Amino acid sequence: MIRRRGLSALAASIAVCTAAACAAPIAAEDKPVWPPARFIVKPRAAVASDTEIVALVRSRLAQPERVRLYRPMSGGAYVFEVVPPGSRDDLPAIVRALSASGAFEYVEIDAPATIR
Repeated sequence: MIRRRGLSALAASIAVCTAAACAAPIAAEDKPVWPPARFIVKPRAAVASDTEIVALVRSRLAQPERVRLYRPMSGGAYVFEVVPPGSRDDLPAIVRALSASGAFEYVEIDAPATIR
C-alpha cells in the first residue's frame, strides 16, 4: 500500500510539473524560426579549417557579420546561417553574391526535404 501511494504521489507531481512547463509562455526571441535561414556552400578548392571557410564566405559578402558557420557537412560542404536580424528573405541575395564570386562549386538555400 505504501508503494502505491508513493507512485501515485510521484505521478501527480510529474503531471503538475509537466502542466506548469507547458503553460509557461515562450519569449519571441526563444522561438525557433522555421524553416531556419541557412544555406549550403561547397568551395571549389579544399579549405584547411572552419576559420578558413568562414573567412572565404564572409569576404564575398557586403555584410559579412550577418552569417556564421552552422556546421560542416560531408564531402567538403558547409552549412551557414544568417544571424538575426537577418532572415530567410536575405538568402536569395546571399546565394547570388556567393555564386557570382566563382569561389564555390555550389551555393544553395538549405531547405527541409520532402519525400513524396
